[in-house]
Amino acid sequence: TACQNAANVCDEQVTLVGGSVTFTASAAADTLAMAAAFENLARGNVVRVASTGTLPAGLAAATDYYVVTTAGADTIQLATSLANALAGTVIDITSAGTGTHTLTLRSEPRYTIHATVDDPQDPAEVIRNIVAAMAGALTYSGGVFSMYAGASGTSTITLDEDDLRGPITVVPRRSRANIFNRVKAVYPDPDRNWQATTAQAVTNATYLSNDNSEAIWKNLDLPYTTSAARAQRLAKIELERNRQQITVEYPTTLSGLRLK
Repeated sequence: TACQNAANVCDEQVTLVGGSVTFTASAAADTLAMAAAFENLARGNVVRVASTGTLPAGLAAATDYYVVTTAGADTIQLATSLANALAGTVIDITSAGTGTHTLTLRSEPRYTIHATVDDPQDPAEVIRNIVAAMAGALTYSGGVFSMYAGASGTSTITLDEDDLRGPITVVPRRSRANIFNRVKAVYPDPDRNWQATTAQAVTNATYLSNDNSEAIWKNLDLPYTTSAARAQRLAKIELERNRQQITVEYPTTLSGLRLK
């Protein structure tokens, strides 16, 4: 159940700063050929199309479509839903349309995993990479592993003074050796032949000022992430988790066993 819930969180769409590109349609191949390479255009991304004339038959304006496949960065197919995109069920395009056609990127799935796992690889390393790709966590409780994706949830358990068996301890700050104020995420970029690429760094002026304007870097390795926008999002989560520094030790009675 936890794994399915994590998958649902990963499939949620996150709005992007939209970019646009012109394209031509092929009725024979049901494809759209971009006039120029379009970064971050990957399976599951949501796009919309428009035209100065008539859109290719099978497509409509002001409608969300899901990217199915990419060939390089300039040829794609579209689906009507994320489920169809993952299944490879593409829209049947029956004409090229008229005028100039434009495609605009709107959003992408919150988290995805792109990887080939070889048999000799250490399973623990693979799991760490999977968890890192969704800003997640893996817990072990009652003999069961549970996987969680990085997203806020709704509280279902409340603890109060009656659940304490000792005093609460608060540590307000991390040690200087364990903090940072800038994060560089490194990911394999499909638009650069899968070479390791550094996404635009994520920084916070307030944290930098708190550290006497000394830049303290954290390198975040994301081998299973292939989107620059997603890599930046993961880097920001890593930074905020580090700088929300208060740690509370809350010794509970047996009621605490409901938590993991």
